[in-house]
Amino acid sequence: MHAGPNDFNKMAAVLHNRYKNENHIVFQSKNNKSGQTHVGIEQLGIWFAEEVVACLRQHDMQLRGIKSGKKHLFSFLGHSLGGLIVRHSLALLYGEDLPIDYPFRTIFDQRYRDILEPTSFFTLSCPHLGCRRNNGGIKRSAWRASIHAFLKFFGKTGTQMRLADHLKNRSVKIEDTCILQRMAEPDSPFMHALCKFKFRTVLATTHHDVSVPFCSGSIRTVNPYPEASRGKPDFRIVGYSNFDRDYERVFERHLQFEAHSDVVIGPPIGEQSIRVHEGDVLKNDSAVYRYVSEEGIVSYGSDLKGTEFDETAGEQLEHYMHDEKRQMTFLTDMVSNLHKLSWRRIDVEFRFRDHLEQLFVHILPIGSTKNLTHTKVLRELSMAGARCVDAGVSMLELDHKKMLQSMIQEETQL
Repeated sequence: MHAGPNDFNKMAAVLHNRYKNENHIVFQSKNNKSGQTHVGIEQLGIWFAEEVVACLRQHDMQLRGIKSGKKHLFSFLGHSLGGLIVRHSLALLYGEDLPIDYPFRTIFDQRYRDILEPTSFFTLSCPHLGCRRNNGGIKRSAWRASIHAFLKFFGKTGTQMRLADHLKNRSVKIEDTCILQRMAEPDSPFMHALCKFKFRTVLATTHHDVSVPFCSGSIRTVNPYPEASRGKPDFRIVGYSNFDRDYERVFERHLQFEAHSDVVIGPPIGEQSIRVHEGDVLKNDSAVYRYVSEEGIVSYGSDLKGTEFDETAGEQLEHYMHDEKRQMTFLTDMVSNLHKLSWRRIDVEFRFRDHLEQLFVHILPIGSTKNLTHTKVLRELSMAGARCVDAGVSMLELDHKKMLQSMIQEETQL
């Protein structure tokens, strides 16, 4: 909500470098300037859909300069609020139950749908479940009051993040549910649009993200991970799930902190890994386990409980429930509805020396270190962020390779 067009610069640079020998377009939204993101997800989604269509028109000759019958891969990355903006805009671009004369759908359908293949939808630290804090106890209530007061500065968008926008217009039927709840309804154009993407991935940080708690970013009801010890700023992947075995090579180099650490998370994945069938769990003294299903789907982490919706994880009150650490409150049906889609998850952890360094945890997944001038700290945080960017871009690169392979196989079968 206080982002800028340049926040994705480092990730965009890495993407350009990875695809420098291929025909590609990397587009960064310009409408997400600080001060313009307070108008609500609906308007932000419209603006982004307009930007996407404008970008496609600008590159129309490049897009159409391919052999007949071939397609371009079409992927979206969204950080923080950007992930929700993308989700809303996809309904405008792909919504099949929108009016036939709806401007975005008409333009997108007629000109580009036949040559663009929905490939990967990837969010980083995105508040899929909102940012509503839990109540109870003096400290928790004070924290809730301060966070919610801060969100009020962000206008309609802040109200939506508190899941309070349904209280504004009780007389209007469509406003009886908040926007995030409507975006998660199974038969909504938002969910139908997400279903078109072959890969759907959420990356979330396990601790210290005040803006987007882990459960909201990973669409879970449980955070199973212990907090890392203090130390030199660093990054590691502590868990991932629902990836096939080809992705092990992408993630295995990021399973340990690069710098010395007294935290042990178990053996890295490699040739010596023990493989077990789905349903069996391998545990060791550090409570790390890994399993591979017969279909080759890999899960790895300290405890992947909470990957699926678990009503016992939080105390349910009417339509709301909280996570097991009582960090936030969310709508029960919103979680269960989102879990009707298959999601791949990457759980990441950043280590810091102190609370000041922790303030950057929300923007490090995209390699940003806004307004930081301390040279040594900047270098260390930048290196940690760069490793996270490398993991995310490497995953996206493999997504594209696998999609191309799938498209080639389909062509040979015709």
